Amino acid sequence: MPTIRPLDEQYEPDKVAQIRALISRYDELVTVGSPARYLVVEIKRCLEGGLLLAAILIADALLEMCVRQLVVFHRARTRAKGGPRSFRTAYARENRKVERDPAATLERLVAELETRSLIEPDDAKAIRAFREVVRIPLHYGLPGRHVRGHEDLPLTSVFKDLGQSVTFFQFESVIEDHALRQLAIVPTLIDRYTSG
Repeated sequence: MPTIRPLDEQYEPDKVAQIRALISRYDELVTVGSPARYLVVEIKRCLEGGLLLAAILIADALLEMCVRQLVVFHRARTRAKGGPRSFRTAYARENRKVERDPAATLERLVAELETRSLIEPDDAKAIRAFREVVRIPLHYGLPGRHVRGHEDLPLTSVFKDLGQSVTFFQFESVIEDHALRQLAIVPTLIDRYTSG
């Protein structure tokens, strides 16, 4: 099996600088001691290897994990009756409920956060856009999917233009041209609601 070439051999210097800046950005996320930290480490390793598609797929999982944790945290805070022990008990209970609830989709969790004014409407919109433009086409094997109604999103026009027939090189070009912008969205959103 061939080894992964260094970033400098895979990409132009400006893209290498962008990738390294993203690695630093993910490293700054407050995820110490949580399962999210493992995903952050994996994203960084993917970026270090130039594996942009792998990084964006893991970043999607990280974003959903953090949305779920935010919902659980706020539900537990509302239900806890007393000190830290009460909160930990409420958190564990709410976490199990969310994990077992098949209706606890990303869309419903985002809607709950937005309805309760726990995230800004623009951030809810950004999470939904990420889901439509990145998550659905990539996770469901639909790289050429026509994504309608979101003309302002970075990947939309590209996926739309690719239509039904997508070659390896077209797909690679889409990922290389747009993944870094999409990857930058995730730490921005997470950091906004987990720091401080």
